[in-house]
Amino acid sequence: MDSRLWSRPGLPRWLWTGGTLEYRLAIPPIEVAERLKAAVKPESVLRRSRSLPTGPVGRVDGLHFRLTTRNPSIRNSVDSILKGQIVESSGGCRLVGTFGMEEFAAIFIPVWLVLAMLIAITVTVSALIAPEMWTPPPPPFLPLIFPVVPILAVAAGRWLATRQERRLVAQLDEIFGVNPNGTEASSQSTLN
Repeated sequence: MDSRLWSRPGLPRWLWTGGTLEYRLAIPPIEVAERLKAAVKPESVLRRSRSLPTGPVGRVDGLHFRLTTRNPSIRNSVDSILKGQIVESSGGCRLVGTFGMEEFAAIFIPVWLVLAMLIAITVTVSALIAPEMWTPPPPPFLPLIFPVVPILAVAAGRWLATRQERRLVAQLDEIFGVNPNGTEASSQSTLN
């Protein structure tokens, strides 16, 4: 019987990953790869077209894949990307992947947050030690609010990414005929 297991993380891991996704399918790995390849639109389509594709976007290279969906009218730098592979198992195969963000965003966000904290601490200490240098003098702890901006930006981006992950999982459920309860769905199922 076909099934799906999606292990979602709590805080703080939620800030950079949507967890792991595993499908256990009673079909050969090559057929799973072919189904994925037929349903996935190449990322290059986005550069040529102004309209966003409705299905999964990415690439399938043999038994390895990299998939995402696009949010309508929102370009999110912390888009959630499902990277994984299809592995053979007894009675069929397993599609195993991990949700994460682009490598650039995963490196940039901590650097951005550290710089924001350093600026906030420096300005706060300066305002407390030498308030006469400030015209007008800032409230002493106002600069500490500065790091809240990147934190809120990351939280908003991850909220959008979580919606992306749900949409992608629903699309994969439809491609493989698996419903959220782990039983086989009809081929005419619709997305909510």
